[in-house]
Amino acid sequence: MNKPKKRKLRYLLLAVIAVIVLVAPIPVDNTRWDQTSYGIDTVRSIKDLIPYRARGNLQISYAEEDISTEVGQPLMGYTDRKSLKSEGISTPCYVRALTVKAATVDVTIVSVDMMILFDQLTDEIVKRSGLKREQLYFNATHTHSGPGGWAEGNILEFFYGKYKKEYFERIVSQAVKAIIISRQNMRPAEVGFITADAPEWVENRIYNDRPAWPPVSALVFRTPGSDKILAALTSYSAHGTVVRRETMKCSADYAGELCDAFSAGSGAKFVMYLSGAMGDARPRAGGEDGAKKMGEALSSKLESVLKGGKVEFRENIELCSEFLKVKVPRSRFALGSDWQLFPLFMRNFQPTETYLSVLRIGDNVLAGWPADAAGELARPLFEWGREFELAGKAHPVNILLTSFNGSWRGYFTTSDTFMSRDNYATRMMGFMGPWAGEYFSSLTRDLISLSYSTASK
Repeated sequence: MNKPKKRKLRYLLLAVIAVIVLVAPIPVDNTRWDQTSYGIDTVRSIKDLIPYRARGNLQISYAEEDISTEVGQPLMGYTDRKSLKSEGISTPCYVRALTVKAATVDVTIVSVDMMILFDQLTDEIVKRSGLKREQLYFNATHTHSGPGGWAEGNILEFFYGKYKKEYFERIVSQAVKAIIISRQNMRPAEVGFITADAPEWVENRIYNDRPAWPPVSALVFRTPGSDKILAALTSYSAHGTVVRRETMKCSADYAGELCDAFSAGSGAKFVMYLSGAMGDARPRAGGEDGAKKMGEALSSKLESVLKGGKVEFRENIELCSEFLKVKVPRSRFALGSDWQLFPLFMRNFQPTETYLSVLRIGDNVLAGWPADAAGELARPLFEWGREFELAGKAHPVNILLTSFNGSWRGYFTTSDTFMSRDNYATRMMGFMGPWAGEYFSSLTRDLISLSYSTASK
């Protein structure tokens, strides 16, 4: 065999070996999370966590800043658009900040009208805000027609548009501005929780024979002793995909319409939206008109409950924020329930540490997960809260499970769903394997229980 042929054969052999090393399937480790070193270490770390907590009369303030796309800026959401370039603005996108305070403890809830939040963005916002991590609670509304081009890295730029520092800087600066303004001019408030089922606007996209998680909920803040609504935090569990991929304009989708409608209907000067447990849920509406109809319908349900006069409001509350660093398994790309691509393929995709945020405002709890959390995980968590006991007595807690807490580790479902369903949310995007849902559910329950303990800082 001559030298050129030998050389070609050598290169071909090296190429085959490289492919095998990078993508060859290997068996996966499906060990339960509580029998792994990462799970055991994280649970142990909870005993050293001191809640950031105080009791006192509630005060609030708020702000919002526009982050709508420029013409030509990538839209982040649908990766199969013919072009990602924005052609204008349909409905504005905002970063909204609501600060809640009790005595010496203050926490700012930050909601961003974007599909997702990555660590590179939220870490910079935290740094420039000058606040401690437990003083911030992040969420992305998950609109698929919001600003892109701010995420740096080959994989992220391939899916979400070419990175430009100016896009990144604008979102960071607007977020920090909203946070700072929201922490000024605090005013007295009392808080109440409202919820209503809205199954007609959402459907399960994993199981055709099961309903999606149906509640639309809100924390409503009003002037103490009056009916004057100051602000509201709304939440629902449907993907922000009502506005279709063909609409090449920036849009906050139904979440923005819900905020506008509830502001008009309740008289609230400020309304924000947090994406709920939407990992297995898609909306039953389509188009820009559909987003408006859906937002108005969800608002109407909340307004009916509010105007019913049976909402319990409280002014003197305990405010508690917890930020837990969570060790997680190395990300994997599943091939069925028992196989995965060779680990080198995913080795640098996501770090093996993320976090969980829990914010308790009185007996109302926001649990922020770094994932598209499935509604099948929200239901048992909500029911556990309704049966919560304190000192041996019934003490119901309202739990809102929210997604996209500023970091992201894929889709979280139950282990039964992961093992039995060959689905986008499991095989393709279930990067943490079958036990992610149960793992974070257990940690959330532990943190809620800890938030009622005696120690604080």
